[in-house]
Amino acid sequence: IIKIGYYYTIMLVLYLVDCFVVKDSFILINFASVIILINELISIDENICKLIGRNTALTKVFKLVEKLYYDFIKKYVNKGGNYE
Repeated sequence: IIKIGYYYTIMLVLYLVDCFVVKDSFILINFASVIILINELISIDENICKLIGRNTALTKVFKLVEKLYYDFIKKYVNKGGNYE
């Protein structure tokens, strides 16, 4: 229940920022919604993996996306300068 309260608070603050600062673009609240959705999908997937005792197809997709993301970040950081 506390996590849901945090989510509502974050969404309310971002909604207010979108309305009064960014002026009706709703970029921040949409971005936060996607992040929360991904977070919850990962959590559900982890619980399913614990129940069935093996990885699901969704786990494999998440691991692939994570690998691609980190490969992209490494390439971007090394291209722009060595920040490691």
